[in-house]
Amino acid sequence: MDKFINKMRRSLGINGLLTALFGVFVIVWPEKSASFISMIIGFSLLVTGFVRFLASFNRQNEIDMNHIVNVMVSIVYWLAGIFIFADIKYATISLLIVVGILVGIAWVSEGISQLTFLNNISNGRAAFVFLAIINIIAGVVLIISPFIGGLLLWQFLGFMLLFIGVMKLVQYFVIRS
Repeated sequence: MDKFINKMRRSLGINGLLTALFGVFVIVWPEKSASFISMIIGFSLLVTGFVRFLASFNRQNEIDMNHIVNVMVSIVYWLAGIFIFADIKYATISLLIVVGILVGIAWVSEGISQLTFLNNISNGRAAFVFLAIINIIAGVVLIISPFIGGLLLWQFLGFMLLFIGVMKLVQYFVIRS
């Protein structure tokens, strides 16, 4: 049992340290860290396209519609990856805008959902209305200015990662072997 606890403690410490460091990286250099994530996405698209392309030729001398579609999809993956690496700055801005818009839509939807749920509750309706209005307003703000909203969400993620990393490090030091 002690081996298991030591392994878990070590894993917790390493995870906490890496999480906190990435959180600091996101907070201090939001643009560079978002660019780094864009590069990871571009690289994964290139690798996925390559693997999918190889898998499409793995069949025994059969060329069917599935084979052709797999080749076409792998080419789309390659093109997307190449476009990301062609202009990382634009890809990063696009990533932040897409995140801002999607979170904005999610928050507006959540607010509308909360408003429709009001008929099912009897107590605490004011809190539901207040939270629904906040969700809708915040969602609309994100949709109107998705880049700034995406950047703020990215920095908030950095603070949360830093907090989670520090808490894991605290747990690491609290757990005694």
